[in-house]
Amino acid sequence: MERFAPQALEAFLPRLALVEKSILTDPAAARTFRVAGTPTFVLLDAAGKELTRFFCESTAAGLTARVAPALGVTAEAAPGR
Repeated sequence: MERFAPQALEAFLPRLALVEKSILTDPAAARTFRVAGTPTFVLLDAAGKELTRFFCESTAAGLTARVAPALGVTAEAAPGR
């Protein structure tokens, strides 16, 4: 799978910080966030409250379309678009 998340999510900076975790090297994080498979995206607010989660978005446009509403913006209005 093409690795597109960092570039796709740049449009939402500084409202978003990308933190990548591997369930193989950090199983505690996988348990904490109830991640059973990869790739799983979990979007948290600054206080740690889960805003949304989804599994296996296969395109940058699809990822942007899922993240934007959770941040209260439309994908078209995301900064850098």
